[in-house]
Amino acid sequence: MGWLVDNGFPELFWSKSTNGRGVHAYLRVDKAGSNARGLDQALSGLEKWLKHQLSVRKWDIQDIEVKGRPPIFSWGDERYELLGLKMGSLAKLPVEALDRPLDLMNTTLKTLGDLRRLGEGVPDVREPEEREHNCTTYSLPLRDDPFGEIDDEDLKPFVPDPRNREWPLWVERMARLGLVEDDTMAEVVFELAKWLLWIELHGEDDREERTTDLLQKFVLEKHNGFVTRLVEGKQGEVLSHVGRIVEGACDMPSESKELFLRIRQRRQQGGYKRLIEIVPILGSVDGEAETGAVPGNLITEKYDCTTYSLSLSDIPLPPTIEDKLILHAKTHGMRRSAGEYPVVRFSRRFLGVLRHNRGSARIHTDDLISMAGNVHQQDRYKKILRGLGLVRDWTGSYRRGSASSLYRLTDEAKQAYEEAYRRHQRTAAV
Repeated sequence: MGWLVDNGFPELFWSKSTNGRGVHAYLRVDKAGSNARGLDQALSGLEKWLKHQLSVRKWDIQDIEVKGRPPIFSWGDERYELLGLKMGSLAKLPVEALDRPLDLMNTTLKTLGDLRRLGEGVPDVREPEEREHNCTTYSLPLRDDPFGEIDDEDLKPFVPDPRNREWPLWVERMARLGLVEDDTMAEVVFELAKWLLWIELHGEDDREERTTDLLQKFVLEKHNGFVTRLVEGKQGEVLSHVGRIVEGACDMPSESKELFLRIRQRRQQGGYKRLIEIVPILGSVDGEAETGAVPGNLITEKYDCTTYSLSLSDIPLPPTIEDKLILHAKTHGMRRSAGEYPVVRFSRRFLGVLRHNRGSARIHTDDLISMAGNVHQQDRYKKILRGLGLVRDWTGSYRRGSASSLYRLTDEAKQAYEEAYRRHQRTAAV
């Protein structure tokens, strides 16, 4: 403990554990309005730094563990819908707290930024040959940039604080390169989501939907083999996870919101020599800029099932169906995006495929996700269509490894399309 006191932890309070074999140290943390995820990342940085010191200085200690971790909740679209919970860890009160209350109250005070920077300063402990290989694999030419410079090798364990001038450059580099280390998808996606939601796409009505779409595409195309679930074929789980991360990034502490506001204002006032924009990077295909066009092939050759080709905008929704969907969206408090309700946009594409194929078609889940934006939304929208009597129950239609789920229009939906078609024919004849 004496080494810690002399190296950045003045007045550190510590006491022996209950069994007398271990030692507990206590410090105060200034959270400054941060959320649970930010606190957990900071404590992880502290633990990483402490374990590095243990390995370097060869202390006679069995292990080091940081306690007092907060629980992290992941919420769904519906009210009170809890999708997941990462449990925290409790910290014991010191056995000497009653004897030395003033010492405990005046123990070392650290901010979250202080703790994160400790973890960021821990060097890569892998073999030099491997580090050299990865550095050449992910190297990029440096350009004149107002935010500072970072080495590409430092991208691996390094996530700058948003208050650091290197953070925008790091965001841009990760958007170009993709993942460069195992078990970093959540962390990288969270940082990219913050940039998109609070800076680049801030003020747009559909910013959450666009952010989810872009980052799901980013993970699918630039995971670089570092996402085990994708390697195992669990694409739906990964896309769902990305959606939850974006939802978490929508809720930021007031301190972060003020920082993002200052960045936006400086961008609008031309205060940067070069604007960093990652939307064109994330939306690009083989280096081409994002066009927003919807692919014609809904199901590609990678699926061993029937394929269908359809221009999604060719078949509008019949007025009776669209009115029914709009009424449902209004009564359930759904929000508009890009001028219309997302459930209407999804239904136009989804029901249009079925109509184009005489009322039924096999559609792969990945294509449904591309229509809706994420795995939870496509599932939610399908249930709405079934509840409104527009599609039949598809339970049991899926044949793993041979065919995607079979979806069928109801007689009511078929009749609505027929009536709309006849009305269009009469209008065209006149």
